[in-house]
Amino acid sequence: TTAGIRTNTTQFADWSNTELPCCGLALTMNGTGYLVGDYQQFHEVDNTGTITKSTTLTGAFTPAIDLTDTFVQNFARLNGVLYTTVFDQTNGNTFIASLNENTGELTQVSAALTGRYHGLAAVPEDAF
Repeated sequence: TTAGIRTNTTQFADWSNTELPCCGLALTMNGTGYLVGDYQQFHEVDNTGTITKSTTLTGAFTPAIDLTDTFVQNFARLNGVLYTTVFDQTNGNTFIASLNENTGELTQVSAALTGRYHGLAAVPEDAF
């Protein structure tokens, strides 16, 4: 079976089950294709579905977490900053962090949130 992403040309970038990212899909456009979250890393993927670069996550969190047991699940871009949710499988906490797309450096933005959260969106403060 394959899964895919609809691109702006209405083509699909397909991945097989063995290539699909683990544990919740974080997906956003970048200048040349997509950023896709995964376990311990994120990938740059072109419009054909080919992984062109994989970047390992780095950073420090409070309380301390082991980044080898985490994955990014969601992306939202606001004012040029890419934010993500980081799920720590060891203690079951989720953090919101900004992500440097060039280096993989995560910067903690929120305190630890107990449990697993699967949604992140940039919503204007006056939307409601």
